[in-house]
Amino acid sequence: MKQKILILLWLIANINIFSNDLFTPKINHGELIELNVNTIAQTLGISEEDVKAHPPEKEGFGPIESYGEYHEFFQILSMIPRGFFIQDIPEEGLTFYRVMYEVEQQHAITDEVLCYERIFYQDRDTGEIILSYEDYMNYKARGWQLSTPEIEKGVMLIVRNGSYDGVMVYRLWYEDVYEMEDPPRYETKNRHEAFVYFFGDGEKTAVPDNFEDPDIHITASNPLIDRDDRFKYTIQNAFDQNPATSYVEDTEDDLMEVSISFSDEYYNALLDKNISIVSRRIINGYAQDGNLYQLNNRIKKEKSYELVDNFLDYQIMPRKYTELGVGYRIIVKDIYKGSKYNDTCLAEYDWKMNIGDWIFGGYDE
Repeated sequence: MKQKILILLWLIANINIFSNDLFTPKINHGELIELNVNTIAQTLGISEEDVKAHPPEKEGFGPIESYGEYHEFFQILSMIPRGFFIQDIPEEGLTFYRVMYEVEQQHAITDEVLCYERIFYQDRDTGEIILSYEDYMNYKARGWQLSTPEIEKGVMLIVRNGSYDGVMVYRLWYEDVYEMEDPPRYETKNRHEAFVYFFGDGEKTAVPDNFEDPDIHITASNPLIDRDDRFKYTIQNAFDQNPATSYVEDTEDDLMEVSISFSDEYYNALLDKNISIVSRRIINGYAQDGNLYQLNNRIKKEKSYELVDNFLDYQIMPRKYTELGVGYRIIVKDIYKGSKYNDTCLAEYDWKMNIGDWIFGGYDE
C-alpha cells in the first residue's frame, strides 16, 4: 500500500516564497494609509504593553497544528510592531486599524521571519475599538527535519449593505511530498482555498483556532502567481465587490472550477429563514479595463449558461432550481480566447437570495 511521507528539505535561508513586503496588509478595497508605529497605542486607546503583547495562547499555529508536534520546536520571544495601517472605506463609513508584527521566536534548527496581524474595528455607534481578527499570516519550514507546509494568508473584510459582516481568510498552501511507490515519486502539492466567517448579532470577532467550522469553505483551481504580489490573482478577487481585481487560473486546459460549501450551522440558519437562491451574477474576464479584458481569456460557458462577450458589467443568470443547497460550484466549460494571454479570468461572482441580499455583498440592480 502506498505510503506518503513528507520529504526531508534543505532550504536556503535567503530564499523567500512570500510577498516582498511581508508587513503590509493585503486589501481589495478602500484606502490603506501607513502611520508611524509610535501612534498605535494613542490611536487605538490601548496601552503600549497591549500593542506589544505576545500572541494569544493558541494550540499551535492554526493549520500547522494538523502536522503533529512540529509547533513545539518554537519558542515565542516577543512581538515587535513593524507596520501600523488605517484601512479606510469612506463610501461605507468604515475604518479599520491593521497592525503587523514580526514575531521573534527561537527555532530548534534555525530562525525564520514570522508575521502576525491584528485587525481592530471601530464601532460606528459606540466608538469602541474591537479586536476583530488576529493570526499568524505566514509559515515556512527551513529545517532539515520533516518538512511542513509553506503557507501564506491574507484577510479580506466582508462588507454587505454598508455593514462590516465578517472576514474571508484566503491562503496558499504548498507541501512537498515523497511517495513510497515503485519507483519512488516526489511531487509538490498545493491548496488554494478561503474560509469565510460571518459575524453574529453584535459580534465583531471571528476565526477560531485551526480554521475550524467556517461558515463557508471555498476551494478553487490553481491560480496564476505573480512573484511580486502572490495574491494578485487569487480567489478572494472573485468575491470582493471590486471589478478591477480578478481571479486568474493557471491550469493546463485554461478552465477553472470553484466550490463553495456551507457549514451545517450556516446552512441550517439559512433554512430556518426560508432562504433560497434565485439567481447568480458574474462579471466576466479581467474587467479592470477594456484592453485587459481583450488580452486575456474570458468565460464563454459556465455550466450550461453561455455568457455574452465584450460586456464588462454584471450578467445575471437565473436559477432553474432555487431550493437551497449545501454548496455551489462554478464550473467553466468553454472560454473566449484572449488576444495575447491564455489566462482565464473571473472578476466577480455571487449568489442572490430570495430576501434580496447577496451572499458576498450588496449589489443594486
